[in-house]
Amino acid sequence: RFHGFNASDSTGHLRVLHDEIASSDALVIGGDPFDDSHTDTQVDPFRGILPYAANLITLAKYLQKKIILFGIHLGRKPTSPYGIALTKFCLDNATLVTTREDDTKEELVRTYGVAPEKVISSADSGFALLRHAKPSSSQRLAALFSRAALAPKNYIALTVRSYYWFWSDTEAKAYTEKFAAYADRLASVHNRKVLLLPHCAYELDNYWESDINFQREIYEQCKEKKHIVPIDFYLSSEELLHCIEQATCLVSNRRHSGIYASLLGIPFYLFGEWNHVGKVYTSLGITPKDFVDERSLGRLFSDPKMRHLHDALEGWDAKHARANALAQEKKCAYATDSMYALLNT
Repeated sequence: RFHGFNASDSTGHLRVLHDEIASSDALVIGGDPFDDSHTDTQVDPFRGILPYAANLITLAKYLQKKIILFGIHLGRKPTSPYGIALTKFCLDNATLVTTREDDTKEELVRTYGVAPEKVISSADSGFALLRHAKPSSSQRLAALFSRAALAPKNYIALTVRSYYWFWSDTEAKAYTEKFAAYADRLASVHNRKVLLLPHCAYELDNYWESDINFQREIYEQCKEKKHIVPIDFYLSSEELLHCIEQATCLVSNRRHSGIYASLLGIPFYLFGEWNHVGKVYTSLGITPKDFVDERSLGRLFSDPKMRHLHDALEGWDAKHARANALAQEKKCAYATDSMYALLNT
């Protein structure tokens, strides 16, 4: 259970949550709150993301606040009867729902009985990042590029996040060795340096949650360290975009890596959860030739000639991908306009 509901917990921050919601116009819960994979209804029915969202929605309902579910995309759908019931409860009590993709709206209406007029089909808000941030280097980034002899348009950006929510500590360590061998081979086959590029740097409740930590462990296992360049500091949005913009291509299991690359006209290869990461391809009207899901990572590691990457990037139409990315950017306004209208009623 989240902090405050266990027997020995202080409840001070629960008062803060109450007071913040009480003084607000609306409660906004974003992203993918309907994951019930960490909820054991027999042992601990209130642990995990989905019960947490349901608790906050209940509190907001008591306080008579508007409730907005923002950028929903069902990346990790509820699977248990309890999870499905909680999801329906959250959707029933939402004042407004916006989605990242069109097919999510269809599923919410069809599977959970949400009224169509309550759902606004929008796009991932990451597509709007260039409205607010532009690629830009910095003194520390320039120093890193100089030390590592990273030439513009002559390195591969690699972002690997740990699947910390279903890997044990032992599994995470084992995967650092496998991804290290993959990074070494990526540099060797393509005759380019590989920049290990972190997105998220927090470690709120798990060491492996931070890309910096996971990628540092990968770097330590690399055999050809002179060809692999880790970043060991938190990047601003501008720095992250700069690192992507200067790469020849990008390889990642992070959804937003592909989104930012598409906006910047950089070819990319994504792998991982299809409902989460793979939906970037469908948003851009691209059919990937060889998508590897997170349960089949052995296919990446057992491809010595990196054929999966060659097939994915051969004939890449950066202009087409970027045009579709900018079209998604315009759709982001559907969500913000709808929220603005709701908050002003």
